[in-house]
Amino acid sequence: MRTITKKIKYNFYNDYLTNSNFKQKFDIRLNEIKNRFNLNLKEIELVQEYFVEIFSWTVIPKDILKLLHYNIKNKNNNIEGIIDPCCGNSFHSYLFTEFCNLKSISIDIQNEPNSWIDIIEIDALEYLKDIDNSKIDNYILLLSWIDYEELGIKLLDLYKGNIVISIGNYYQHKSFKYLNKLQKEYELIQKIKIKMPWGLDEFIELYFRK
Repeated sequence: MRTITKKIKYNFYNDYLTNSNFKQKFDIRLNEIKNRFNLNLKEIELVQEYFVEIFSWTVIPKDILKLLHYNIKNKNNNIEGIIDPCCGNSFHSYLFTEFCNLKSISIDIQNEPNSWIDIIEIDALEYLKDIDNSKIDNYILLLSWIDYEELGIKLLDLYKGNIVISIGNYYQHKSFKYLNKLQKEYELIQKIKIKMPWGLDEFIELYFRK
């Protein structure tokens, strides 16, 4: 399987701005930062300075989002939604909801003002323990920059669905138990190396349960 390499520019978001909902949420997040820090910066300057706060560590450009969605639907046309258990500001799950027409369960231990999509404020492990799995059989599990390896493994254990999207660089951070569990239980369908503007390499990986 060939790894796709995608170089990200700070203005990657321009491809999304034709969507009025995206533009509205984007403007709200920028204005909140301007007001909080009393800044008078041009849009691109603000994005460069606060990129991760506005979006996320690893962003999904629009063409890669379409590729992921195509591969998912090609393998399983019954997919209904996505579970993002450590969603941060919920940027990733918002993209799948807004541009792929998927439902979203965006979870984080704390809420964030002006999040991209509404967040359920709860411990993700408790949520997945309590939920009726029959309701989320056709939901993707999205694991983005999980803070510590044990949490990623526990989330995989609780998830009973068939598709995982893993985002981050778990190779460099030596999360080998997490990666070994993924590769043992799932087949890697698509691997994309994302070269971020500041020079770091991140990965977006699409897995299907074996």
